[in-house]
Amino acid sequence: MNQLFYKILFIVLILTLVSARVELSFAMSVLAIIFSFQSQVNKRLTTPSFLLLMILTVGLPGLFYSDVTFGNYFKDIVYFLRPPLVIYASYLLISKIENKNFLFTAIIGLSFLYAIHHIGRMLIYMSEAESISDLRSIGGRYNHLELIAMVFITLVKDLQIKKQLGGFLYKVLVGILVISFIIYFSRVMFVVYIAFILAYKGYLKVSAKGIKAAFYILVGLVALIYIVNKFDVDSNSNGLGGFVFKIQNTYNEMFESLDIESIKLDK
Repeated sequence: MNQLFYKILFIVLILTLVSARVELSFAMSVLAIIFSFQSQVNKRLTTPSFLLLMILTVGLPGLFYSDVTFGNYFKDIVYFLRPPLVIYASYLLISKIENKNFLFTAIIGLSFLYAIHHIGRMLIYMSEAESISDLRSIGGRYNHLELIAMVFITLVKDLQIKKQLGGFLYKVLVGILVISFIIYFSRVMFVVYIAFILAYKGYLKVSAKGIKAAFYILVGLVALIYIVNKFDVDSNSNGLGGFVFKIQNTYNEMFESLDIESIKLDK
């Protein structure tokens, strides 16, 4: 297989993941593994692979506790196996692609296109939205690709795509990406972005540096919660008030019980 083939597979895998179609990304991951399988795996992956296998072993029996049809059992298995398959398929494809700069260029380049599409869609249909929830329904609730691109742009120096596009155009596209990232109004995207930055800087390790960072984060969170709770908003609030209410309600959402029946209906 030549390099172009693996690069195309990598891009298609990304597109299937962004599409949020679990069955499609599952099938694409299986194909990628078939076409790029290698018998020798890096020894550094032994421990992570073992831990992932243990998690799968613990979780697998839970698939057979619900009283559902065979079709739902099969769907559960697909949903359950998809994450490790995606990780393994990504590892194989990345190991096959010799020019690692292509990986950054592909992810960031695609994220620019998604950001432009997202903002364009928001501008077209913004007049129909009456709340933050409506805006998120129009433009989407999250985009993992834009999240990863933001992390790369923040942390990786001398990106090849910056040289390819030129300084001015690159800055304009990064600005568009930042705006798109913000107007997803996704708490998860913000938290994961910050977690990536902290992990890369070494602040999430169990060390004196990590403990110090944890203390500052805790103080910051307490201050944020205190400030946000000063705003008088509710579930009917519009605009930024609706987003502030989402932040206020985060604590309650973390500890409220799951509606199992609604989960079954959503399968």
